[in-house]
Amino acid sequence: MEINPKSVKYRLIAIKISHKITFLVLVFFFASSLIAQKDPTSFLEFQDEKRYHILNKLYNNHPLDTPFIFKLNNLVNKQGDASDKLVQYYWMTKKPMIDSLGSSEKVIQIYQDLVQKAEKINNYYLVAFYYISIAFNYEMRKMHNKAFENQLYCIDALGKDPNGQYFQQSWWLHMIATQFYQFKDYPKAISLAKIASLHDGYFTPDGVWFKKVNDNLVGMSYLKSGEYDSAYTWLKKTLEYAKSRNDTVWMGIATGNIGHVFYLQGRPESAIPYYTQAIEWCRKMAIWDNVASFCNNLADCYLTAGNYTKVPNLLRESEQANAKDQSKSGYVGNQIKLYTVAEAFYRKQGNNNLAIIYTDSIRKYQKLEDEYYNINKKIRAEGEFAYQSKELQNKLLLNENELQKRTLVFGLIALLLIGGFVVFYIKRINLRKKLAEKNKEILEQQLAASKKEIMDFTHHILEKNQLIENYTQEISSLKSQEQADSPINSEAIQELKSQTILTNDDWIKFKELFENIYPKFFPYFKSNYPDLTQAEVRFLAFTKLEITPKEMASLLGVSDEAIRTLRFRLKKKLGLSHGKEIEQVVMSI
Repeated sequence: MEINPKSVKYRLIAIKISHKITFLVLVFFFASSLIAQKDPTSFLEFQDEKRYHILNKLYNNHPLDTPFIFKLNNLVNKQGDASDKLVQYYWMTKKPMIDSLGSSEKVIQIYQDLVQKAEKINNYYLVAFYYISIAFNYEMRKMHNKAFENQLYCIDALGKDPNGQYFQQSWWLHMIATQFYQFKDYPKAISLAKIASLHDGYFTPDGVWFKKVNDNLVGMSYLKSGEYDSAYTWLKKTLEYAKSRNDTVWMGIATGNIGHVFYLQGRPESAIPYYTQAIEWCRKMAIWDNVASFCNNLADCYLTAGNYTKVPNLLRESEQANAKDQSKSGYVGNQIKLYTVAEAFYRKQGNNNLAIIYTDSIRKYQKLEDEYYNINKKIRAEGEFAYQSKELQNKLLLNENELQKRTLVFGLIALLLIGGFVVFYIKRINLRKKLAEKNKEILEQQLAASKKEIMDFTHHILEKNQLIENYTQEISSLKSQEQADSPINSEAIQELKSQTILTNDDWIKFKELFENIYPKFFPYFKSNYPDLTQAEVRFLAFTKLEITPKEMASLLGVSDEAIRTLRFRLKKKLGLSHGKEIEQVVMSI
């Protein structure tokens, strides 16, 4: 089970785009599964979101140059309301342009214009429809932060349903809930998916199929949150739906996920039969990512129960299944679990050499998983920030428009009563003061968040170095028991030693976070003390953050004595007297 770094790199890339591809495939499935209405008058029977949903289907499922569409246009022109005519405008005028432009910024501009038109007639179902279309376009362009931003706008529009039903958009809510699940925001995933589960499935590709997928999402979100009873309830519903249609695929997935519930509660004896049955079904249907996951956990169950004979075969099948998984959506996570179980197994077998190799593999794959999580974290942060910024701008614009109206009114009243102008002026001053206070509060929150981020990063480096030091001691201890020329131990020790200092990548990340908070700090010392070394500059930055000398030594991978020497040399370069310390200098900048 050796690691091929190049293949891991490509697999990470595949992981990053796999759920995006799945997202688009599901949308295509949704569109293609809708049955076209044959009667052009059918939309006139409804006055709610079904009316516009059916009208969209009628236009979508017939060529625009057919007698059917000609008759439909006549109906819309004579009997349609403003929303019907906007749907007609979209399909007859804008949709052909969108199709010809492909994935481009011009398409976004067209949809944004449609959003404004829908907002003017207060049809928030269509507003949500156009926002989710913008999100799809951004997904195709791999601008995932912008896609998520527009998904948030879609939720906001759906939330304006006067009947409180989110316009019964189960499918859209489910897709956005899935996005929150990938961001590890399980409460929001549960909230949206549970709302989606309340509707009749009219707007979904298939009612029963959707219930399986959506209930599984709720169950897995509860599972990730540690709410095992709720997880079991929802996953059991998924299994029942699957059995009602003899759906072997979802029978396998749901059964294995129920096994997870018992496994995570430390009940391996209850988890084993579920995993065993799930592997059989998933193997039969070639659902390889689930085969790998269930094999890993089943192997761990047997390991806990002391049944070591079955562990190697399960680990071998997990590795083979993971290699067959075309989507690679769960590849890294399955590899981490595989190596974790393998490391524990070989330690119990007394094979410390293999245990060390698997420990090293765990670290490498964990780094890949952290990178993927950080990418998702960044996508979410950027999307939410853009959404909140636009919402704030809208509120400010609304206030400004209101302010302009009041200015006009008070200007007219001022001709009759000068006192009215005084009242208006006071209100305007108070409004500006509130806006200034709000902006100050936002800036303070951003600064506090940046400070927390750099301290978290620094503590992460300290913890990592401590972990590496522990591994070094353990390996050194093992080496004393092995032959002195053992290539495995020697190489492992050298690699660990090379990672005990703050790396160049770590320093670049640290410097970027530090400059977000103290942008004038490094330029000041570079300008006034150009002969300072990089180590001395780092020392000053750590001092600014009130990091202790012992922690500095850990971060830089040097001894405490080296830190004291560095401090003494730095005082001389800064020309400090005995009465003035380095701390006073850095705190004043």
